Amino acid sequence: MAERASKSGAKRVSTANDRRVSSPRAGLAKIVPATPIPQADDVPATCGLVRAVRNELLLRIDHSESLLMSEIQTIKIELRAEMQTIKVELQVQTGKVQGTVARVQADVTQLQVHVTHLQADVTQLQVHVTHLQADVTQLQVHVTHLQADVTQLRADVTQLQADVAHLKADVTHVRTDVARMLVLMEEQNARNKVVLDGLAASFARHEHTEKRLDALEKRGG
Repeated sequence: MAERASKSGAKRVSTANDRRVSSPRAGLAKIVPATPIPQADDVPATCGLVRAVRNELLLRIDHSESLLMSEIQTIKIELRAEMQTIKVELQVQTGKVQGTVARVQADVTQLQVHVTHLQADVTQLQVHVTHLQADVTQLQVHVTHLQADVTQLRADVTQLQADVAHLKADVTHVRTDVARMLVLMEEQNARNKVVLDGLAASFARHEHTEKRLDALEKRGG
């Protein structure tokens, strides 16, 4: 478009130059042969002279008008051609702009689709985060219960340790009592042995006496 503008400017400059060159007098000089122009003092003012001057002026005016009309027609043709060229260029540029706008609209549509997907992903993430927070809360509750259970278990273990300590003390007492009973049983066994020996001797004497009685009875019978 800049080149065409420069060309049209050059054409207009050349047309202006041609316009300056092709003045009405120059055109009239081509049509009317050059004659020596008399001075005002040499020529008397007559009706024929006035008519001649009037006719010359009319010829010059007609020639200038024709030149101006032809120049105007040329300028109109140039302007129409330039306007047609500009119109074609504007149509091309409009087509390019429309294509760019269509591509931008397609990109905007794709971006909107991506934004919609991202919003859906963010919503899903928020749902997952909510579920995770609920799970964390449940885990904290379970941990609290476990801590309470561990505290109870520690108390139970402490109680068991105390019971074991008492049990050990009772076992120690029982062992002492068992040892004493063993000593007493040994002493009792020693005493029982003496008693059993005495009883055995008594039984032996009793049997011997019964045998002698039986022998005497047999002899007396």
